[in-house]
Amino acid sequence: MTKAKNSASTSADPDESVNIEQAAAAPLPDRAPPQQIAVGVTPIEDLRRLRVVDAESGETIAKVQAADADAKTVTRLDVVDGNLVREGDAYRTITEDRAIRIEWTDAEDNGF
Repeated sequence: MTKAKNSASTSADPDESVNIEQAAAAPLPDRAPPQQIAVGVTPIEDLRRLRVVDAESGETIAKVQAADADAKTVTRLDVVDGNLVREGDAYRTITEDRAIRIEWTDAEDNGF
């Protein structure tokens, strides 16, 4: 019998161990990533597999709401000390002009 433990399946026989995350992970799409994405527009299945990266530093941009690699703009939620910033009854967003790349990823924390 196999039991799940901390995202890994284990058993008495180490040769029977199976990593649940590896088993559940689908291969990355074989198509180019989209050049424009937006929460509520881009299918959630795609958003889960995409990340927006600063083209100069290579760092993932967190809390992205919309991005356009062609226009070099990204809109993200404003975060201060780990908390989303409210502005009235909505969360504050920041729209920046910066060179970005939109990439496929198999990472769990892709910035959305």
